[in-house]
Amino acid sequence: MKSLAFTSDSYPRSHSTPIATLWREQVHGRSVARPVALRTLPRTMPGQPAARPAQAAQTPPRWPLPAPRGVGAPARAPLVRRAAAACSTACAAGAALRSGPGPRTGGRRRPRTSGDEGHTPHSPRTCGRAAPPPAAGAGTPAPAVPFGHLGVAPAELQAMLRRDIRRRLSELLVLGWLGRLYLLAPWVFRALFPRLFQFGLYEGEQLCFERDGLVECTLRESSVVARGVPFTFRLRLGGDARQIAEATLVSIGCDLTATRKGTPMCVKAASALGNTVNNDWTSKRLLVRTIVRTIFKELSQVGQLCKSRVDLVPLGTEVAFHPREDLFAQEGTSRKWLQKVSGYYFAQARLQDVLFLSGADNVAFCFYPAALEPLNSESPAANINPEATCCRFLSSLADIA
Repeated sequence: MKSLAFTSDSYPRSHSTPIATLWREQVHGRSVARPVALRTLPRTMPGQPAARPAQAAQTPPRWPLPAPRGVGAPARAPLVRRAAAACSTACAAGAALRSGPGPRTGGRRRPRTSGDEGHTPHSPRTCGRAAPPPAAGAGTPAPAVPFGHLGVAPAELQAMLRRDIRRRLSELLVLGWLGRLYLLAPWVFRALFPRLFQFGLYEGEQLCFERDGLVECTLRESSVVARGVPFTFRLRLGGDARQIAEATLVSIGCDLTATRKGTPMCVKAASALGNTVNNDWTSKRLLVRTIVRTIFKELSQVGQLCKSRVDLVPLGTEVAFHPREDLFAQEGTSRKWLQKVSGYYFAQARLQDVLFLSGADNVAFCFYPAALEPLNSESPAANINPEATCCRFLSSLADIA
C-alpha cells in the first residue's frame, strides 16, 4: 500500500523558516521523499496549535512537478540531486535577466532605434555592464593663457601678473585706510594734513566729458603715490551744479583703451568741477566714501585670490596700442615715442584685459607689456613689465555703454 503524508520534522514550528514540503511515498516498503514547494511556516505563539497539514497543502507549488507515479514505478532521484538541479536552473534564469537591457527577439538583441539615444552599446570589456562615465574634466578645455607671444612658461607668467596686482593693491589698501580715518575725523586731517585727498585735474589732457546729464572725469589723488593715482568717476551733479549728488567709480589707473562718449567739457567748466570737489565738504566726502567702499568691497577678494594662486584668464582679445607722438624720450632701456595718459608715458604695446578664473567677477585688470623692454616683476631698478596699468569695474562700464 502507498501512503501520502506531509512531513517537516527537522524544523521547529516556533520559527518562521522556509523549508521544503515533501511528499512521502511507500514504494515497495521504502519511504521516498519528493519536493513539492518552498513555503514559510507561520510563526506560532507558545500554547497555540500548529497549522494543520490540510492548510499547508493549499500552498501552490513554486515550479510544476509531475504527478506521483503509481505503485511499482521506478524510484525518483534523491532529494539532494534534484535540489541541485533546481538551483542551477534558478541561477541560469537570474543570469539571463542580468544579461543586458532590452528584450531579445529570435535569439538576437533588439536592434537600436531612434528612441535609444541614451543607450550605450556594450563593449567586450564591460561584460554586459554600462560603460563608466568619463572622468571629471576629461572633456573640458584648458583655460586660455594671456600673453602667449611672450614665450614665458604659463606658471611663471601667472606669478608675474599676480605679483604686480598685489603691488598695486597694497597701495590702494593704504589709501583705503587713510580714507576711513579721514571720514572718521575730517577736521584733524584738514588741520594737520591739508593736502590729503586733494583731487586735481590733469593739465593738457581732455579727461572730462558730459553725457545725458552725467559727467565722466578722471581726477588725480596724490596722498600715497607722489605722481598721483588716476580715479575715473561718473558723477551726477545737483540742480545748481555746485554739488555732487551721486558718484560711481568706473576705473582706477591709466586707461589706455578708453573710448569716451559725450561732449568734452570746456576748461572753465572743468575748473569749476575741480573747485566743487575740493571745496565742498559734502562732495569730497562722497568721493572719499566711494573710493573706500570700492577698495574694501569690490577689491576685497583680489588679495586672497592672488594668495591662493588663482589663474588669470584673458577677457576679450589683445588690443594694439600705437602711441601718439607726444614725446620722444628714454623709456626703460631705449629711446622711443611715448604718449602721455593721465600723467604717465607709454610706448607701443599689445594690451590685454584679464580677470580671475573664479572670484572677483566684477574686476578686470589691463596689462601693458612693453614690446622692447625685458620682462621684470621683482627688480625695483627696472621697469615692471608686464605692468597692470588699470583696474576696471565691469558693472560700471556696462552702465555707461
